[in-house]
Amino acid sequence: MYGMTPVFSEVINQTHAQLLRDGVETELVVPTDVLSISPNSIDDVPPSLFTLYVTDKPIEFGLLVTDEIVLINGYDDRTFVTCVETREPPALEWGRALFDSYRTQATEVELGDTGEIKTTQ
Repeated sequence: MYGMTPVFSEVINQTHAQLLRDGVETELVVPTDVLSISPNSIDDVPPSLFTLYVTDKPIEFGLLVTDEIVLINGYDDRTFVTCVETREPPALEWGRALFDSYRTQATEVELGDTGEIKTTQ
């Protein structure tokens, strides 16, 4: 699962933490300001399944891409307002390409063995 988010949300974090505990490998890109207000550790999450990236590039909407689905989340003043879901192959390709473009411009955040953030940008 690949994603990026312009906001910090405890609900999103809890959902992703449960997926990670269930063995779902996840890569996430967040902007610097979101990382700065996020918890300094990810409890009970196997770091081998989670790769976190930080970017200075603005992220204007949320994106989640799996093998089968793309979710695009819209926010207004950091408040969730809408979600678009699709399984269309062109949308999956677009979502993967967009995520890849953000990830290649981002810096990987080093996580310790217990999920603590060891370095920040």
